[in-house]
Amino acid sequence: MFWKLIKKFRRLSSNWKKVIWGFCFLILGYFIFLKIFPNKNNWTYISEFGIKIPKRFEMHGIDVSHHNGKIDWQKVSEVNENGIKISFAFIKATEGTSITDADFKRNWVEAKENGIKRGAYHYYIPWRDPESQMAIFKKNVSLLEGDFA
Repeated sequence: MFWKLIKKFRRLSSNWKKVIWGFCFLILGYFIFLKIFPNKNNWTYISEFGIKIPKRFEMHGIDVSHHNGKIDWQKVSEVNENGIKISFAFIKATEGTSITDADFKRNWVEAKENGIKRGAYHYYIPWRDPESQMAIFKKNVSLLEGDFA
């Protein structure tokens, strides 16, 4: 039976072959999509922050910068909704060759004071000098034991 299907497939016009191959890739893509983005029941909504967090991970963290406004780090450290806690934060430190995030120093200190493991990041701009970008980052970020390096 399988070989009969193969023979019939070979006799089809190239347009029909394209349609069949396209359909096969569409089905394959659908199953890959389901694997990467599981159903919405695997997420929990943290109403205090207005964000959804995936349940399928053991550790949860956030990414913050001055765009998020003033962060209440004590409130972040106390989150425990459906057994989900925020245990780490990546905090924007610098951008390009001359910009330091306006809230970086406060966020950096307060995250540590409230028991949130922290890491700093630089928003890299490809057309700016990379050495100057590294210099501003190193000037503004001092890692301590327990910080993400």
